[in-house]
Amino acid sequence: MKAGVVPNIGVDTCIAVGGDQFTAMRFALGVPRSQHNGAQLEAGENPWDLQLSARDVLGMATIEGARALGQADRLGSLTPGKQADLVLINTADVSMTPVLDPVAAVVHHAGRSTVSDVFVAGNRVKKDGRLVGVDVAELHRSASAAAQGILARSGVQAGWKPPAA
Repeated sequence: MKAGVVPNIGVDTCIAVGGDQFTAMRFALGVPRSQHNGAQLEAGENPWDLQLSARDVLGMATIEGARALGQADRLGSLTPGKQADLVLINTADVSMTPVLDPVAAVVHHAGRSTVSDVFVAGNRVKKDGRLVGVDVAELHRSASAAAQGILARSGVQAGWKPPAA
């Protein structure tokens, strides 16, 4: 960022940070802050100033992600003429209360469990916390079969279990 590069946030592997932008935003905020704070503490200074804000990180997850994909003209912000993608968050959830700063609340406190409704291109794909038009049992079966297929093609023996984390 000091060099003028504006980062974006995306999830390319669910193994590293989970499969949601909320977790990715918290990583993107926490790691640079801890690095900056550590350097200030080592210099004997109190790390009062924040070099990176929740608003910066939300922008990285929205408009900057759209720019990185070359689609900022269609995605990434609520602007007339752009695709209507909305994520509605239940601010009455105990994990969200109190909402003093809506942007900070989204970055610091929101998660998959607080998302009540989602619209993609104006079409509802999640309603009242449940996916719309998705057979979740079939999705689980299909994902498990795909994982087993990948393991088999990789030469991993049947019954293999990953090491304890």
